[in-house]
Amino acid sequence: MGDTSVREEDNLPLFFKSTQSLYHSIDNSSLDSRDPQLIADIRKCLDDFKKIHDIAQKTGVVVSRGEELDDVTTESLRYVLVPYYIAELELKIQTNRVEQLRAAKLSYLHFLSKVEQIKLLHKEDVKAMKRDNPPDAQTKRSEKINRAMREKDAKNNFESALLRQGFSNVSFGISVDVDTRNWEEELLRQYLIYLIGSAGRNAISQLEQSAEEEVFARMHAEQERIREERGGRPEPRQASASSGLGRGGGNNYVVLPGGVVKPIDRLTRTEIKKQVFQPSHILPTYTPEEAVEAEIRNGGMVKGKGGKESEKKDEDSDNSDNDDDNAVYRKKRDWDDWKDDHPRGGGNTMGRG
Repeated sequence: MGDTSVREEDNLPLFFKSTQSLYHSIDNSSLDSRDPQLIADIRKCLDDFKKIHDIAQKTGVVVSRGEELDDVTTESLRYVLVPYYIAELELKIQTNRVEQLRAAKLSYLHFLSKVEQIKLLHKEDVKAMKRDNPPDAQTKRSEKINRAMREKDAKNNFESALLRQGFSNVSFGISVDVDTRNWEEELLRQYLIYLIGSAGRNAISQLEQSAEEEVFARMHAEQERIREERGGRPEPRQASASSGLGRGGGNNYVVLPGGVVKPIDRLTRTEIKKQVFQPSHILPTYTPEEAVEAEIRNGGMVKGKGGKESEKKDEDSDNSDNDDDNAVYRKKRDWDDWKDDHPRGGGNTMGRG
């Protein structure tokens, strides 16, 4: 073991490069996340990066507290990325999801603190890293667009640097394994600065997504705990207020738009994202006026004040109608009697006196 440690310490740049290449092959792998070989590679890569981090700390080839970008050597810059790679690999492990999300968050924050120290993190991203509550949808969208624009500008700037050095059609990026053996130190330094900035922008986005996922991972872990306590039997789920229907009750069901009720453990990833910034109550589907009209149609309500007063008004209205009808009939009868007593033309003497 002692000889291996010395060999890794003496060849730390080569050890870092080989581990970084393994990371790139994992990141670009088409294998299923449950594939045994992929899982083994992830764990090996994670262990190797942790070992690199420890060796770098021990040998002092890391960014010290108070150092600025101009004070950091090109060799030390590459090891700034190690916590980022560790966080990314932690997220690829699916067992004990809550713990993996927590571990990834700590590594991301450790990485971002170093990026902020050497002033490679934009002030908008610094603000996003330090806020306690999630942003509203509009702010989140605006920040995402700004990050994409900064990434595009940084990529264009480094492409220009490559062209000035005579390199064209070079594929590069945080997930690309680039052969830098023929690069001058200045070009390599510019590339590491680009990688650190790009990783910082991605780390901010991953922190936001991980925070959303952790909410549901905790719910799932709690359900599994209850299931184990019940001897493997699922917790009873009934579509009622007592069983936690909707957001205001327990954690069994979620009411989706349109009134669709769905168990939480059967939500798709898209449905989970849509639920994150929804209010804690079920949104109404009727306006108050529509609800009143529906009640009236179903006989649950009557117009007016209701009760005996309404009944009395109805009776008075009926009596008034009857009185009107009787007066009309009396007038018609009187007119008929008058016509009987006075024959047609009887009152017209035609001037005969």
